[in-house]
Amino acid sequence: MKRLIAFISLIALFLTGCATAATPAPAMQAEKQVAATAAPAAEAPDQYARATAPANTGANTASGAPLPQPDRKIIKNATIKLETEQVFSALNQVTLLSSQYGGYVMNSRSWYEQDYPHALYSFAVPVERFEEALEQVRHLGKVLDETTGGQDVTDQYVDLEARIRNQEATAERIRGFLDETRTVDEALRVNQQLAQVEELLEQLKGQRNALGQRAAFSTITVEFSPAIPNAGTRLAGVWSPLGTLAQATDALAAILRVIVDIAIWVVVLSLPFIIIGGVIFLVGRLGWRLLARRKRA
Repeated sequence: MKRLIAFISLIALFLTGCATAATPAPAMQAEKQVAATAAPAAEAPDQYARATAPANTGANTASGAPLPQPDRKIIKNATIKLETEQVFSALNQVTLLSSQYGGYVMNSRSWYEQDYPHALYSFAVPVERFEEALEQVRHLGKVLDETTGGQDVTDQYVDLEARIRNQEATAERIRGFLDETRTVDEALRVNQQLAQVEELLEQLKGQRNALGQRAAFSTITVEFSPAIPNAGTRLAGVWSPLGTLAQATDALAAILRVIVDIAIWVVVLSLPFIIIGGVIFLVGRLGWRLLARRKRA
């Protein structure tokens, strides 16, 4: 009987221990609840960091088909040197021509060299009218020199477009994470990353717009020089008193230069002889005085 009571007591103790082990303590439940609550907040910064990673910008679409090739963007430019009888008249014509072709002035300069006018004019025209405008410029005078070139910036433009799409997608994802933030610190960190992405996005758009503007307009630079007559033509032309005076002045200056040069040569070459002659003269005079004194004595 005593043995049966002891056995039942052991079974009761065993069952009580199992029930206690199966029921978690309240502190452990609180810790698990805190960990479960903090997990999303800890994952949020990682999600924000992943949001700033570049999105996939492959050259193919989701179906695997290649994207259509973009229009080529070529920055064209030309430099042409013209000889004309009327420089300022040609300058006025090219100014009017640039306006007619929908262009704008980039640089204009005029100056004189030896009383002859010169001019330099640079303007931009839409790329589709570049060849037509250049042909009209050739008719403004005699072409002395012409250089035409171009720079293909299509790859740069496409790269900027892809980077802009990446940054736009990144900014959109970060805005989505901003709605999921639970603390002020998380919101500040997300806003900081969003500001960085938006700043880079504006820079990329500015570069793309500037590159597109350069490719949309071509530059033509024209240099006008006068048709200078030769010496025979100038003598057969109209008499100019000022021109004659200038020629006479130049001739007189040339003669004076020759005279001064001759005088310098004479002085330099005769200087040794003058020194030697002076020494001989002094010695002879001194000897003459000595002889005169002896005769008197």
